[in-house]
Amino acid sequence: MAGILEPPPAASPPRGRRRAASRHRRVRHLPPPRAALRSALTLAVLLLIGVLVALAWSTDPEHEGPLPPGLTLAAVLLSVALVFAVAIRAGLGAPAALLAAALTGAYPEIVLPAGVGVTEHLAVVALLTAVLLLLGRTRRRILVPAAGLLAGVAASVAPLAVAAAPFLAAQAARTLHRRTRVPTLASAGAVYFATVAVGWLVVGVDPGAAPVWGTALLDTWVQAAPIALAVSAAALLLGAASAQLRPLAGYALTLITLSVWPDGDEVVRYTVLLAPALALLTAAAADRALRPLSRFRSPAPAR
Repeated sequence: MAGILEPPPAASPPRGRRRAASRHRRVRHLPPPRAALRSALTLAVLLLIGVLVALAWSTDPEHEGPLPPGLTLAAVLLSVALVFAVAIRAGLGAPAALLAAALTGAYPEIVLPAGVGVTEHLAVVALLTAVLLLLGRTRRRILVPAAGLLAGVAASVAPLAVAAAPFLAAQAARTLHRRTRVPTLASAGAVYFATVAVGWLVVGVDPGAAPVWGTALLDTWVQAAPIALAVSAAALLLGAASAQLRPLAGYALTLITLSVWPDGDEVVRYTVLLAPALALLTAAAADRALRPLSRFRSPAPAR
């Protein structure tokens, strides 16, 4: 997914702190019982969400799209886990990350009751993995081109995923050092465009296909899930007003704009691509609202 939250900045060590000399003296302490219980409870809830999502997606009598049901279900479950990982890595609390994971699996099922097997499920997995790589702090000269490769794979199997490329590039540019920014972005861009070109040649995508005007996406959401639409719209407005969430909100707005032109009648594809973005925006808004009251926070990453 594109341009998600930036990773929380690592605190600089206090002055006078010894580095390599004291490294061998450090002792890894076991987490306190309360933290271990919270982690176990979070994992249990995440597994429960996965079970409920699997039941919901496996009981539909209809199936659309080129992907077989088993591969579709595997991609959906992997997307749920990746959204949770991205939310945690971006600094959201455990409850907000669980909310994002649940909404990712629920949005397509609520809006489109029939099981869908479009290739956008695979694109979502690739995009979320790319975002997770961009949130890493080390070996960025390797991770950024790898994220470009995954974004290219996503655009190869689902051309609508090209909407994520500008926001992924913006996210990478903000986190790269000034001296390595240009060569790293250039290599990532070359990998991305080469992957897209080869992928479209193999898959047989026609970039010059005639566009189809339509607003079926909005109509379907209004009729099938008006509450989810209202919540998502509010979260989208809050995300657009936040500098940290603006890239993700921009990606979602781009997809919504493309849902009018071209190919606006393919509701399934837009819903699958929008679900993780809207879920993360909603979870981020909930996390900010409940942060003063929440005591169930995920532990900060080790320094």
